[in-house]
Amino acid sequence: IGKYEAMFHDHLTQPADLPPVEQLMTYLYPPQAVSTAESLLVLESLIAASATADDIQQKMRGYVEGFITRSAGLLQKSYPAAARSQCWTVAYGVISICFNHESLTPLQPPAKYLRAAKSAAWALVETLAGPE
Repeated sequence: IGKYEAMFHDHLTQPADLPPVEQLMTYLYPPQAVSTAESLLVLESLIAASATADDIQQKMRGYVEGFITRSAGLLQKSYPAAARSQCWTVAYGVISICFNHESLTPLQPPAKYLRAAKSAAWALVETLAGPE
C-alpha cells in the first residue's frame, strides 16, 4: 500500500507545468501502462483479504479514501467553483474507470480500450465546469 501512496505522492510533487487536473489524469491514464499483472494481483488480493481481515480492510480503506480525497483536491484546484462533494464524486468515478481499465491489463487489450477509458474519465471531469 505504501508503494502506491509513494508513487502518487512522487508524481504530484514533481515539478510540472500542468494544471492539477492534467497532473491527475496523466497519473491515472499514462500513455503506456505502468502496472504489472503482479501488482494488480497484489492489490486485488489485499482487497479480497480485507473481507476477513479487519487490519487489512482498515489499511485498504485508508489508502482508497486518501487517494480519492487527494484526487478530489486536485480537481477542486482546477475547478474552484465546483462543489467539494461533486469533486469527490468525479474523483471516485475517474479512479474507478482507471482501476477497471488496469484490471484488464493482463488481457493486453487494444489501445482503443485506453482511449475509451480516458474519454469517459474526461467526460466526467468536464461536468465540473458546469453548464456552458
